[in-house]
Amino acid sequence: MKIGALTGVSLTMSTRKLVYGLGSSHGDDRAGWDVVCGLREKLSREATNTGEIVLREIVDPLVVLEGEPAAHWVVIDAARSGRVPGRVWRREWNREMSREARTWFASHRVPLGDVLQVAASLGRIPPRVTLWGIEIRDDDCRAFGSMTERTKVATEQAVGRIARWLGAGRTIPSAMKAAGMGSQLP
Repeated sequence: MKIGALTGVSLTMSTRKLVYGLGSSHGDDRAGWDVVCGLREKLSREATNTGEIVLREIVDPLVVLEGEPAAHWVVIDAARSGRVPGRVWRREWNREMSREARTWFASHRVPLGDVLQVAASLGRIPPRVTLWGIEIRDDDCRAFGSMTERTKVATEQAVGRIARWLGAGRTIPSAMKAAGMGSQLP
């Protein structure tokens, strides 16, 4: 599948990263949303305009089953894995860790680990899935509550770390470089 029609650049599914920020309006649970909003400001326009990196804020992890084709899913969410609150961490997902992931990201109607397992069973999962967690405490997700200072700081740190990890420093997407096109975006 080719994408990037707005720029005339042909990207294939093999380079595309679909970044999901999971969240809700319940205090620290909005961390995934806030990280994606921060990434939208930090990432190079070329990477997002060409479709090389697609950013989505979602409430329900089941939405990933309807996702567009991509080579890599990146899922960012508030997590309760037993680590120190405020810590930002990353794990590569595999089928064996679904049970663990089920408890880490369990504030949603259907736990993220279960959704990823279903996606894998249906053949609807890309070759690579990376989970980013912003560690929170159970009692910091009050309905319509505000985010704690600790999680605000962790969210800002996550934006910087994930942007660097995604390669936000590059000014020309890899597909344009490979095609010898240089930067043709306004």
